[in-house]
Amino acid sequence: MSDVVMTSEEFCTAKMSTILRATVAECEAIERGEVAGVALHMGVWVNPGNDHRPCYVCMAGAMMIKMSLVSRHEHDVPNLGIAPLLSYPNVVGNRLGALDELRLFETQEALILWDVVGTYDAKRIDAEAIDLLDGVSRNVRRNGDRYEWDKYRELADLLERNGL
Repeated sequence: MSDVVMTSEEFCTAKMSTILRATVAECEAIERGEVAGVALHMGVWVNPGNDHRPCYVCMAGAMMIKMSLVSRHEHDVPNLGIAPLLSYPNVVGNRLGALDELRLFETQEALILWDVVGTYDAKRIDAEAIDLLDGVSRNVRRNGDRYEWDKYRELADLLERNGL
């Protein structure tokens, strides 16, 4: 696991940039094999593992496992699909949904889910986020792909500069 500690209470109160950085750190730890029994797959939220395969998680799912919101074992919980948005209090589900939108660099949608779209200049932030992808294929879809982790760190810096 990454060194970043984040409880569900902190998740509900942390800035978007802080959560994105914590998520990237956790996903990198998963890729390095530091989180036993868990593997990244951006096409599922949480698909619990069994004796023959790991638990597959997306960026939001990685944080769900880290905060012990769900189990990584098949006998404990079924495949969640999009259930996190329906299963948790609004603030948790919305923030998990916002992480999924940030994976796609859909910052306007993330701000809507974060419930701050009227407080910040969402169109300007979205345009700046798209500029971060200049020269990078925008061919990341909802089918299990992602950008390089450095792009998400740059996005977190952008969000932080904007008070998020």
